[in-house]
Amino acid sequence: MTYLSAFNRKEDVIAEMNRIYDDMILMGLVVHDFRTRKNNPHGGQIHLYFEQFDMILDITTSWIDEDGYFWVFPYGRMIQGKEVIPFKKVPFRKIEITVPKNSEAILTRLYNDWRTPIGRGKDGGSREGFRLT
Repeated sequence: MTYLSAFNRKEDVIAEMNRIYDDMILMGLVVHDFRTRKNNPHGGQIHLYFEQFDMILDITTSWIDEDGYFWVFPYGRMIQGKEVIPFKKVPFRKIEITVPKNSEAILTRLYNDWRTPIGRGKDGGSREGFRLT
């Protein structure tokens, strides 16, 4: 999951992200704050735990820069912003969710053949097909 920042300059996006993440920490929702990583001091990603669903939600920060490109922390530049907005509604189980206009292009950029399950790795993770590590 990602949220799309209202800002288009990296510095403003980072400041906004830090305010949002600090608020979530104060609310007691944060499982892991990726701003603590040495190789990525800006973070841009956070894990929230929802006890009632026994679920961890992975949220990343995204924005459309001044040149019209869509960026996602920590993965970098993805596609043209015009491929992201306007958003569209898609069915998901018994509800509709909002996704980027060309969500398929983003998923392909991140995961290659994302429609084919890749199973679990030796450590229990499923990142074997992850392309932008």
